[in-house]
Amino acid sequence: MVRYPGAIIAEANEAVARIFGAPSVRELLGRKVGDVAPALLDDRMVQATRVALKEGQVTLDAFDILRLDGQQACIAISGRRLESDLGDSTLVVWTVVDVTERQHLVRQLEQLSRADPLTGLPNRRALEQHLDRAIDRASRLGCAVAVGLIDLDDFKAVNDRYGHEMGDVLLKQLGERLLACTRGSDLIARLGGDEFVLVIEDIDPEDAMMQLSVIFGRLHQTVETPFDLGEERSASVGMSMGVALAPKDSGEADSLLRLADTAMYRIKARKSSRTQWWGLVSLEHLDEAPEPPFDPFGSDAQMLLDRIHDLLELVERDFVETFYVELAQRAETAAILSALNDQELARLKSRQAAHLRFLLDSATTAAQIQERGRHLGTVHALVGVASSWLSVSMQLYRDLLHWHLDASDRGARERGRLQRIFDARIQIDLQSQLDAMLVVQNAYNAYLARPLPRPGQAWFDVIEGKLQALGALPGLRGCTLLRPDAMGKFQVQGSAGEAADSIVDVLSTPRLQPSLDANSQTGMGLAAQAWRNESILTARNYESSLGLAPWAEYAARLNIRSMAAIPLMRAGQTDSVLVLYGAYPNQFDTQQGHTFLAALQNRWNLVDDLLRKRSPVVGQREAAQYRQWLYADGLRMFVQPVVDLIDGRLRKVEALARLVSPEGKVIAPGQFLPALREADLDALFRMGLSQSLERLAHWRAQDMDIDLSINLPPSTLLHPDCMQWIQQSLREHAIAPHHLVLELLESQEVDEILRDEAISRLGQLGVQFAIDDLGSGFSSLKRLASLPFDVIKVDQGIILDIERDPVKALTLVRTVVQIGRDFEKEVVVEGVENDGIIEAVTVLGAKFGQGYGIARPMPSEQLQDWAVQHAMHRRTNSSDPAPLQFSTPLGALAYHWMDAHGAFPNQMHRSEPCPLNAYLSRLGAEAAEAESYHAIFHEAQDEEVRKAASKKLTAWLVEKVRLHHKQ
Repeated sequence: MVRYPGAIIAEANEAVARIFGAPSVRELLGRKVGDVAPALLDDRMVQATRVALKEGQVTLDAFDILRLDGQQACIAISGRRLESDLGDSTLVVWTVVDVTERQHLVRQLEQLSRADPLTGLPNRRALEQHLDRAIDRASRLGCAVAVGLIDLDDFKAVNDRYGHEMGDVLLKQLGERLLACTRGSDLIARLGGDEFVLVIEDIDPEDAMMQLSVIFGRLHQTVETPFDLGEERSASVGMSMGVALAPKDSGEADSLLRLADTAMYRIKARKSSRTQWWGLVSLEHLDEAPEPPFDPFGSDAQMLLDRIHDLLELVERDFVETFYVELAQRAETAAILSALNDQELARLKSRQAAHLRFLLDSATTAAQIQERGRHLGTVHALVGVASSWLSVSMQLYRDLLHWHLDASDRGARERGRLQRIFDARIQIDLQSQLDAMLVVQNAYNAYLARPLPRPGQAWFDVIEGKLQALGALPGLRGCTLLRPDAMGKFQVQGSAGEAADSIVDVLSTPRLQPSLDANSQTGMGLAAQAWRNESILTARNYESSLGLAPWAEYAARLNIRSMAAIPLMRAGQTDSVLVLYGAYPNQFDTQQGHTFLAALQNRWNLVDDLLRKRSPVVGQREAAQYRQWLYADGLRMFVQPVVDLIDGRLRKVEALARLVSPEGKVIAPGQFLPALREADLDALFRMGLSQSLERLAHWRAQDMDIDLSINLPPSTLLHPDCMQWIQQSLREHAIAPHHLVLELLESQEVDEILRDEAISRLGQLGVQFAIDDLGSGFSSLKRLASLPFDVIKVDQGIILDIERDPVKALTLVRTVVQIGRDFEKEVVVEGVENDGIIEAVTVLGAKFGQGYGIARPMPSEQLQDWAVQHAMHRRTNSSDPAPLQFSTPLGALAYHWMDAHGAFPNQMHRSEPCPLNAYLSRLGAEAAEAESYHAIFHEAQDEEVRKAASKKLTAWLVEKVRLHHKQ
């Protein structure tokens, strides 16, 4: 938490300290954010801070910082402004997630998608992008671009003698040498096999031959020294290069490469008699048109592939066996294979072989390779295949193809064409996979960067939106939010994903319902273990996880292969479990999987903290049923009377929403409200207001001079049409605005500025406002004085505590009553459940009360009958003692508390007229001790003696209150 202006860190947790490289939280508190990480002062962060302060929240997805311990890190950071009463200061809560590993993987994927896996040089994709830009620059500047296509001479002999692995060593060294002797503005790329491309910019068209001669002379030095292959082995090769110039020879990248290729083959054909190793297209005096583009998917390519069917089968067998032996020796890939049983591994090898056949099948199209590549890339990203290892594997396959091809007796031109077919198809496949892997990473990153919920947003809306976005991530069959009920059975609070409905069906089946009972068949599932252990748990392979046996059959039908259970915390304890169901084995046990799960837990915990509300356990289907009943005329408005505590007159009623099922069962708001989304809350308010005002019009027509209060949800208050809805309903039922009291829930946080603006607008209608649950939330005296509130309602949570800790409760009630008097507001005490509480709050000065001690909530149709009975009871008891005579220990305690605090100055040093003396006398001998304390309190001259007696009398009365409560 950071305080502005000044950007001072006011609060932090241990996780933030670790991320910033601080030894402890103490090292952060009181420091400026720029001292913790100077990067937080750059323009992006400064602008983000302005947005957070002005608009309320902001998110930055990836942000590089230098930690306090000197290490580089990357963070995702989001901020939300807090509403507070700090005068000129503002607090912003910044949520920080360490995404260093995640961002490293993203950058690695981006780099690999443009790099040759063997040499690290730019690949064909990077070459094409660079060449297009180079041609554009040359056109603007009036200069030329030279494109040289290099093919090695005598490279086949190296492979034949030393093997393709040594050939790879030579190619790597050559790549390094070529890179070392080119200028910074030049590009050297590898197309595959032993083909390289050189792009040289800033060539003077009038002096191109002279410039290129110097550059190419230096370039040839790279092969004039033998290559060291290790173990005292060396090899030498030559180079042949064809060169095309843009814009002279062509202004299109593809055409330039074809022209250079044709020139290269012509210069290579004269290897034994040529005077230089390179040749320009224009100097080669081509007596025929350049070879047309060779389509690796065209009819010629199909014919060539059909001819080498037997060779391809041989390569396929060699590759699959070599590849999986190598995989088993690498820790990261061995972990993936260990998640498979023997049958699954055999199927995987079979699919691998089938994919290789598919790539080089004469009938396969580029679009088909791209489509399958995207699917495989998605799978590989999810199960943990590193992009670098994927590139290495494809290079291995390519090299095996080239080696077997070089060992055959086919001519150079045919071998060259086949190599191009291999390279083009493999490159399309590899590129498609790498692109898909990047898409997967970006999708998971984007989920973690989703905006935080706005203040006051409905819990169900937030959870439903988060689950829907989570369930749509690649590789997730579904996700569920589970919470145990009072019986220890997990209820589905929400779900999303392709298989979500089927998953909910299974988990709702009584014999398959996950349980907290570790001795039951369903008590050792991942969700129950995560709840008990308070740690994230994963199942690498669903089928082989013993604790998941009860659900394994259904998981197989739904193609669920892995699982993760994430405990979500509240106040240091597990509150619910978020469960993810994966489509592939090992999906959550990769490094990036673990990182995502930890970040996901932090994100959900943060959202829960921001909502600041624990909702009761409501099943997903039960919630849908409640919403259906709401819109199917199931809403019934009950009312609870609010009476004058002095004369007992009915002054107003509070309208309270209930749902009624088709069978007539009444559903309390505590059950159905958590199931409602913001739109549902709006509908609830509008329907409830209309019903209640209709009844109010009827009562007033029957000479019942009462007002009506109704709860206004925070989200509805902020709705732009709220004022119009209220105005229209008042007009429709002919109710004067001042007879309507809107109760604003103080226990739910909303944006203060927007809320106050909305209250001010509604105040123009002439309706009254009540702060509901004062003392439970975020009230401030400044707000109470500045906004048009008419009524303060004392939180019934205070009253519920009155018999357990009566002195504390009495103090709080008296404080609120006094605040109401000071601000000239009406005060209503909620939760007056019995005669003792009614006596106590009346003594404390409260004028209005509401609660079961007066009347329970009732259907609105019953109010008139209750009012008649209440009036008769009031007349019958009209001769009752005055209010300051009481019959309960709580009333007596309230009186003495008020007396001890100077509320009755005329009683000082006189015990006889004191109403408490009459109460104690009625108790007889059991109150003898209390009477003596009471007498000393009134008659002693020494103030300390009086205080001591008052303290003892208070303790005696408190004990009486507790005994009375137990009875």
